Amino acid sequence: MESRGSEEESIEEDTNVSTNSNPGMDVVKEETTKVYRCPKCRRKEMMEVLLKLKELDSRGIFLNQITEEIAPHYFDMISREDMVCLELMEDRIRRKQYSKSQEFRDDFERMCYNAFVYNMFGDEVWKCTSDLFEKGEKVLNEYLSGSVAGDYCVKISQIKASKEKLLTRPEPSNSAKQACRKASKIVEIYDNYRSSEKQLEPLTPLAGPYSNSLIPPVVEYILPQYASMIAMDCCLSCGSTGDRDRMLFCGDCGECYHVYCVNANGTANHEMKCGWRCPNCKICEVCGLSVNFPQELFELCGR
Repeated sequence: MESRGSEEESIEEDTNVSTNSNPGMDVVKEETTKVYRCPKCRRKEMMEVLLKLKELDSRGIFLNQITEEIAPHYFDMISREDMVCLELMEDRIRRKQYSKSQEFRDDFERMCYNAFVYNMFGDEVWKCTSDLFEKGEKVLNEYLSGSVAGDYCVKISQIKASKEKLLTRPEPSNSAKQACRKASKIVEIYDNYRSSEKQLEPLTPLAGPYSNSLIPPVVEYILPQYASMIAMDCCLSCGSTGDRDRMLFCGDCGECYHVYCVNANGTANHEMKCGWRCPNCKICEVCGLSVNFPQELFELCGR
C-alpha cells in the first residue's frame, strides 16, 4: 500500500497542477512541464532546426559569411563580432558553443537584425530577410523548446518601422492642392478662349498671355529625412533611380552615378566602390588641375 501511495504522489507531482487554497479563489493553475534534455540532445535538436532554417533560405543569402566584396561597407555598420550566418551557427553547434537553446535563437534573430540594418527597405534582400524572419520564428516556436523571442525581435520591429517611415511620402499640403485647382481653371479658360476663334492680341516682350500674378507661387518642401535618401537612389547624370547594383558613390562628395554614365563598362566592383571620384571632384591635389579628357574620367583614388 505504501508503494501505491508513493506512485500516486509522483503522478500528482508530474502533472504540476497547483490549487489556490485561499477562500473564494478556486482557480486551478496549470504549469508547463519542464523536460530536461542533455547537451547532446539539445545539439541534435538545434541541428534539426538549423536544417529547417536552411530550407527557408532557398537563395542561400544567409548561408555563408559576409565579406566586403559581397556587401561593401557592411562592417562600417555591423561589427565583426556581431556578424552571424547559418554556416557560423552550424560551426558553433559542432564546437559545443551553445550551452542553451536560447543562445541559438538569439544568433538567428541577430542575423536577421543585421540584414535589416544594412539593406534598404523594400529591396530584394529586405523582402527575403522579412520572409525568413517570419517563417523562422514560427519554426523556432514549434521545434526549438526552451527558447523565446529575444531583444532582437524588438529591435527588428523598431528598425523596420523607422525605415518604412523614411520612405513614406507625406500627403500634399492644402495650399498645393488649391494652387493646382487654380492652375487647372486658368488652362480651362484659355482653352475656351481659343475655341471661340477670337482674335488674340499680339504679345509684347514684357507681357505674356497671362500675368504672373494670376498663378500663385507653389512651394514644395522636402523634409531632411526624405532629402537624405535622394543621393542614395538617383544618378546625378541621368536622373534614374534604377540599376542600383551598378551605381558608384564619389569618395569625396558622395554623389551617385551609374557605371555607364561615367564612360565605364561592366559592373561596379569592390575597387570602384571604395576609391572612385566623380568628374567634379577629380582635381589633382598636387598641381590643382582637373581632368578634362574623356579617357581620364574614370580613374580611382590612389589614397
